[in-house]
Amino acid sequence: MHPYVRSGLMTLGVVGAFTLIVIGVLIAEPTTPELPAAIESIVPGEGALISPQGSVGADLADDHTGVLIIDGAEVPLDQLTIVEPLGQIYFSPGADQIIPVFDAGTHRVSVVYWPKAQTRADATTYGWQFRVGS
Repeated sequence: MHPYVRSGLMTLGVVGAFTLIVIGVLIAEPTTPELPAAIESIVPGEGALISPQGSVGADLADDHTGVLIIDGAEVPLDQLTIVEPLGQIYFSPGADQIIPVFDAGTHRVSVVYWPKAQTRADATTYGWQFRVGS
C-alpha cells in the first residue's frame, strides 16, 4: 500500500473516531432546563437520583426569599434551613420533619419565591422532579 494512502486512511480513522466521541458526549449529556434569573441553582438537579435522606432546595438570588412545596405539601418554615442573606432555602428529611425520609420513586418539589422587598402575593413558582433510590 502506498504511504500516502496509508496515512490518509489513518487520518480518516482518527477523525472518524473523534467525531463519534463528540457525538456520544453530546447525546449522553443531560439537558438541564434553564433556570429563571432569580434562581441560581436547585438541589437536586432536574431528574437527579438522591438517597432517601437527601436534601432538596434552591439557591435564590440574594435579594429573594421563598418557601418549598414537596409533593404538594408546603414545608413549615421551622423545618426549612434558610440562609436569608444568601437566598438559600433547603429541606432535609428527619424524624421531626414533615417528611421523615423520602420514599423510593419520583417526587416533585417547587420553590415559591419573591423579592424580599415585596410580599408573597408577588411570588413566582418554579418546580422540578427528582428521584429517590431505595
